[in-house]
Amino acid sequence: VLFRSFPSHDTRIVAIGANGSGKTSLSNKLKTYIQNNGVVISAQRILFVPTFETLHNPTKTAQELKHTQLLDKSNKDQNNFHHLHQEFGVVLKNLLADSIASGNEFRMNAIEQKRKGEEISDPPITNLDRTLDIWNSLIEHRTIKCIDGMNINVESETKRPYPAIQMSDGEKVMLFLIAQVLQAPKSGFIIVDEPEMYLHKTILKKLWDILEKKRQDCIFVYLTHDLDFATSRTTAKKIRTLS
Repeated sequence: VLFRSFPSHDTRIVAIGANGSGKTSLSNKLKTYIQNNGVVISAQRILFVPTFETLHNPTKTAQELKHTQLLDKSNKDQNNFHHLHQEFGVVLKNLLADSIASGNEFRMNAIEQKRKGEEISDPPITNLDRTLDIWNSLIEHRTIKCIDGMNINVESETKRPYPAIQMSDGEKVMLFLIAQVLQAPKSGFIIVDEPEMYLHKTILKKLWDILEKKRQDCIFVYLTHDLDFATSRTTAKKIRTLS
């Protein structure tokens, strides 16, 4: 019955329910319903940002990301918890590996264009570039950068640069959510359990407005108990079927 209440023409859907009403279980049922054409962003967000010394090629990291996107996110057993603990690293690895591969391809093309006396093309804009731009547009007095191509660091007006793992939970979850949404499958579903988790009210609406605009090819399904957030999704269909 619930699935039939999700019209195919709606691209923004908010399901509202109290804590303990089964929203996490619903997110996994929805994942089955959409035949894995999407990603479930669990409310169980383990904000461990690893430091990378090496990265696999983007084909390998894309496979790891796809595997992670298809996992059960209910966190009901030890194996699920292990995967959730690794999820942030998997999401970042693909973001970084893709950026490195794009940079290498651009360099090779630029060398060839210069050899032929042609004008060198503009560098490609990667999902890493988009992630950094979105994060930096929402946070004042701090900037995240990826100077070495493998690790994200934070620069502030008052402190020396420091690694991303030292960011606040709100800052880290923003990075996690942006990277997840930008790397979701094309023209698929993005199911977000508790989209408000760790985020300040002043950033919450702006962040999801930006991400919805960036991924207009996708259908966003929010599972929340936050009525203020639900109200902020002005164009979304609201469903009160959880109890």
